[in-house]
Amino acid sequence: MTLDPVAAAMTRKSMRRFPGRTTTSIAVAGSLVMATVSPVAAAPAPGGPTSRVSVSTAGAESDGESFAPAVSGDGRYVAFWSTGSSLVAGDTNTTADVFVRDLRTRTTTRVSVATDGAQADQEASEPSISGTGRYVAFSSHATNLVPGDTNDRGDIFVRDRTAATTTRVSVTGAGAEADNTSHSPAISADGRFVVFVSYATNLVSGDTNGFEDVFVHDRRSGTTRRVSVSTAGAEADERSINPAVTADGRYVVFGSFASNLEPGGAAGIFVRDLRRNRTDLVSRTDADQPAGGNLGLDAAISAQGRYVAFYTDAADVVPGDTNNVQDIFVRDLRTGSTSRAGLSGTGLQGDDNSLAPAISGDGRFVAFESYATNLVPGDTNGFEDVFVQDRWTGSLRRVSVSGSGAEGDSVSNAAALSADGSRVAFVSYATNLVPDDGNHLVDVFAAPRR
Repeated sequence: MTLDPVAAAMTRKSMRRFPGRTTTSIAVAGSLVMATVSPVAAAPAPGGPTSRVSVSTAGAESDGESFAPAVSGDGRYVAFWSTGSSLVAGDTNTTADVFVRDLRTRTTTRVSVATDGAQADQEASEPSISGTGRYVAFSSHATNLVPGDTNDRGDIFVRDRTAATTTRVSVTGAGAEADNTSHSPAISADGRFVVFVSYATNLVSGDTNGFEDVFVHDRRSGTTRRVSVSTAGAEADERSINPAVTADGRYVVFGSFASNLEPGGAAGIFVRDLRRNRTDLVSRTDADQPAGGNLGLDAAISAQGRYVAFYTDAADVVPGDTNNVQDIFVRDLRTGSTSRAGLSGTGLQGDDNSLAPAISGDGRFVAFESYATNLVPGDTNGFEDVFVQDRWTGSLRRVSVSGSGAEGDSVSNAAALSADGSRVAFVSYATNLVPDDGNHLVDVFAAPRR
């Protein structure tokens, strides 16, 4: 198995949304910026209106680029980060902030602020939002969001939008701050648990492996545990990244280069059952063998932990995979079976890579980004698009289109899906998805699934 260097190097929340994080992402972002933007003719696609999320309450477009959407359970709220200063009044810190857009009331608020309302003195990004939209977890290098932040490292914070409080969760069980950078938060639907990645060595006792690990903080009990360990409790012998968590916080999925998390020595996608203290490799073929090929180390997990979506170009995951590109797969942890998602509505394999899946709470819907041109009729724009598949019916729809069905005139990716499957948020360089898009910057959009 070869681990995909792009997926392995970047977190799921920042992949192709965080220009400059890696050489590969710089190359991708550069090609997007230089791409010629021109109107594209396409057959209209079914669906409702697409709206731009990264706008102010008054509807003004952002004067900076916006990335990394996260969607609440019912699709009402979308969290994102932006370098723009025009989204809320008083944004004068000249750095990236985290915002929440209420799609029902059409209001935008900034959440990367201290309890007293002070704006962050350094950048904030990588939002994750709870099921009701009340809690938003994010990462920040700011030193003024909570008292006593003296570690000069990136930390994980949670904003309670109801109580208007901000707390730091990348801390030890005793409340001591981490001795190194933490990033990539994901929050459970009820807001109780936050999983994240950290280079810190002092969050738990016995952390001597010298690698990034995945941790979980229980906001109710104040405890912090390491997730990326074997069933026997051995710490990983390589780095672990890209966590996601189930609705109740019991299961955590993550990617790891480690060879000792499960017998057999395979790196890949793992699920940790925090109740039973069990770690299992879940990036498996339908024949129950470790998946090979260029395996992306960012996966998605359904609300109850039954389904895990991942991607690889391996040809042996399911029978009949002959396209030699990366495909989306879903592992059913109850039945031990693996199926391929991301096929066209008529069952055609994609003719180019599909990656970065998101999955609905019940596992029925899978959103993903793809370079394929044959998944829906009329895909002639030559750019990466965002799609949603109904795994029950097999139907597939492209959602990165305008309200009239016109395909985007530039790249769209970074799909996020609400738990109920009703709404998809994504990032796009396109200028024709909504009227009056004149900022020529990366924006965040939202569209109904159908």
